Amino acid sequence: LNDSGHYGGREFFWCRRSFSFCKEKVEKICIASYEYDVPLEINFQGIREERAYPKEAFWEVAGKIGCPVTFGFDSHQTHAAGDIKSFPKAMEMVEKFKLNYIGKPKLKSLWNHRLFLILTNLKF
Repeated sequence: LNDSGHYGGREFFWCRRSFSFCKEKVEKICIASYEYDVPLEINFQGIREERAYPKEAFWEVAGKIGCPVTFGFDSHQTHAAGDIKSFPKAMEMVEKFKLNYIGKPKLKSLWNHRLFLILTNLKF
């Protein structure tokens, strides 16, 4: 899972309502991530292309809850695979928000998982 929001080009509609409304949804996502040990992803494409994500407000909540966190290259083109230039910025976020960085995650299926049901029922 990565930042909660809707991406449209260089704009990022992280929350279409007040932050207090979205913070409640972000907290639900983070609590479920923590309880079910499903990592959240810091997306390197957002760092690499200087997009409006990763959103610091999201990662602040994730750090307080202690969610497992990993990195994702989001490599739609070959030049993005193994993007080591974004790594220092991602590690800064890990340190800044005291994130529970786990490295490479274990793969799991969410289809019969309660977390999948929680996430598919959130409305932003």
